[in-house]
Amino acid sequence: LLIFFVIFVWGGIVLAQDLPLIARNLEVADPEAKAGDIVSQAKEGLFRSNISYDENIIGVVGETPILVFGKPTTTTLPIVSFGETLTKISNLNGEIKKGDFITSSAKPGVGQRATQSGFTVGRAMEDFNQEEGQMFIFVQPQRVIFPTERLIFGRVAEEILSGLKMPETIPEILRYLFAL
Repeated sequence: LLIFFVIFVWGGIVLAQDLPLIARNLEVADPEAKAGDIVSQAKEGLFRSNISYDENIIGVVGETPILVFGKPTTTTLPIVSFGETLTKISNLNGEIKKGDFITSSAKPGVGQRATQSGFTVGRAMEDFNQEEGQMFIFVQPQRVIFPTERLIFGRVAEEILSGLKMPETIPEILRYLFAL
């Protein structure tokens, strides 16, 4: 495994990509899922994401991943969970700039620009100003908290800490903290 890593990754044989495209062959219950679709886990299996900021995003159906784990069958598709791949995108939340976080949308399998904190599938690798199409994103599903919301949480923590400086307010603050 170490020799493989050295030859293919450090040796630059990863073909036109900076990082290896890692995928797993997974059973997909959605018969309409195709390359570029964002997929999520549901009770019935894997389906194209159709909820904005879907917390169950698994990844993107890849077209030609370099490294695929699992046996391919007629009901499996290579699901990219890490790496750069073409993804179906829409400008529902506005024009997408390189570096913007991408999340799922109400359109099945189609991503959009993330404008608030929530679960994302990855980051845009290029600008996108069409109504709908495909673009390269770096897939890495994660929960993202935008800086404006961090400020709100920071202010709350600041208020709690300033309240702890006054001994008479400590019981009330502790009551609220335990309630949380």
